Amino acid sequence: MLEDIRKTYNEKSRDFLDKAVAAFVSFVRGYSEHELSFVFNIKELDLGDVATSFSLLRLPRVKEIMGRQIANFVQSEVAPDSVAYSDATKEAARQERLKK
Repeated sequence: MLEDIRKTYNEKSRDFLDKAVAAFVSFVRGYSEHELSFVFNIKELDLGDVATSFSLLRLPRVKEIMGRQIANFVQSEVAPDSVAYSDATKEAARQERLKK
């Protein structure tokens, strides 16, 4: 239930979506670079469940997960580019960047 609520926020607010993606990337990088790699082995981490817990719409392109088969993750039908910022000035700047 909580995942559904978070996913709904991510599908409607670009601010939440950006923060979720940044948190996921930070988590994966921190996990893969941890000094105790024999305990925190990125190859044994279920990235699909981790991505689902962050309520991501799509998996970001991160070098640590490129080329891996990710199970237990279902991409959202909502395209991430269609999610708008609630702040009009941020949204206008984003639309300008998308045009380029």
